[in-house]
Amino acid sequence: MSDTRKGTAYHEAGHAVVGMKLGRVLEFVTISETEATYGGAKWRSSPFDDADRRERISCRPTEEDCKIIVDEILICLAGAVAEIKVLGATAGEDSLGDQSDLERAFQLAVYHPECEGDPDSFIENMSNRCRGMLEQPKMWVAVMTLSGELLEHTDVSGERAHSIYVNAVKD
Repeated sequence: MSDTRKGTAYHEAGHAVVGMKLGRVLEFVTISETEATYGGAKWRSSPFDDADRRERISCRPTEEDCKIIVDEILICLAGAVAEIKVLGATAGEDSLGDQSDLERAFQLAVYHPECEGDPDSFIENMSNRCRGMLEQPKMWVAVMTLSGELLEHTDVSGERAHSIYVNAVKD
């Protein structure tokens, strides 16, 4: 198995597991390659689908909006954090997703009041927070199990991914 395929499975599983931890509903996750990506996690909906919320966030985000911004940033960063945990610091060098995920995280960060003109530090703090989430043993079991499922089947339904997540994190 290539490091790219393995890295992609962990990358997408990282996005999916952190998203589910934060209450997002997953439609499916895949490591099927396209011209633009090595895989993806598709969510049922995004809090940013709401035009009023997007406008409010750009002007004066509420406390709830700030939580949503942080959650979205954590989901964006989770792919690279999981991939690096498995393959090491150079994991993202040939990943098509890492750059777009990081760009998205930075785009969101500028709207958060705690960013205050220092997006690098804010993203570093979010990366550390995400790393802490994925280093929790039960969360990491969920990532490993889901990545294994992806390597075996390429595509995993949101329902199956959720079942894997729930079984991994239950007490």
